[in-house]
Amino acid sequence: MKSVKNIFKLSRTQWISVAVLASSLGLAVAVTVPNTFVANTLISATAVNDNFQALVSAVTAVETGKVNKAGDTMTGALTAPSFVYSAPVAGQVIALPNSCMRSGGAASPSAIEMDLEMGSVSPPGNSFGPSVASNSTSNVTVDFFCPIPLHVPPGAAVTITGATLASTDFSANCRVQAQIRTKPFGVSSFGTIVSTVTNGVDAADFAFTGGPVTKAFPAFTLAVPSNVVVWVNATIVFAAVGGGDCRYSGVLVDYTVSKP
Repeated sequence: MKSVKNIFKLSRTQWISVAVLASSLGLAVAVTVPNTFVANTLISATAVNDNFQALVSAVTAVETGKVNKAGDTMTGALTAPSFVYSAPVAGQVIALPNSCMRSGGAASPSAIEMDLEMGSVSPPGNSFGPSVASNSTSNVTVDFFCPIPLHVPPGAAVTITGATLASTDFSANCRVQAQIRTKPFGVSSFGTIVSTVTNGVDAADFAFTGGPVTKAFPAFTLAVPSNVVVWVNATIVFAAVGGGDCRYSGVLVDYTVSKP
């Protein structure tokens, strides 16, 4: 009788392995075993091995179909409620001059049409082109509203992490300035200034000449909800009558996004 009882006997470690295997499979796939055992009845090694084989086959099927995040390619449709990057993904967009609208600025907010003193300069004459250029001979300030084409995916956290101004200044009588501004959509406001940069040392530096050049904005970060408008307020300023050639060539905006 003792030999019959020992037809199949699992060690404690083997039973633990079976329990862990079955538990893990229960989270991923339904498994049907070929044999069901009843208490106080004899079982055979063949029947138990068949059940084990069913579990092994299920594990193999799951492992074979699993996408390896290190580089495997998945085929077919993948359905999930949402996706989130393991770490924010960095990207860049450009507030190009050809998307700018001229305005009178905060002092005179009415829209102003382009005049003969304003124009666009395209490559190869301008390395950063297209650019908005002015060769005004008057003591004027020319403002532009330049939208930043930043896409905010639904539910994503988007953060602007920096920006860089591109410009050309061929005159000691003018300077180029850019501000990152933001405001909630639908609000009557000139917006909140987030960061400002000029092509020279500071806002009083008209003597700087050179270009094409780039200059980074002072360090800042800006969280951008989907209902917020973010833009570049670009300005070409002439210090005195006499004219000059100043060009705003765009702002490169660095950002991170949490999900696609």
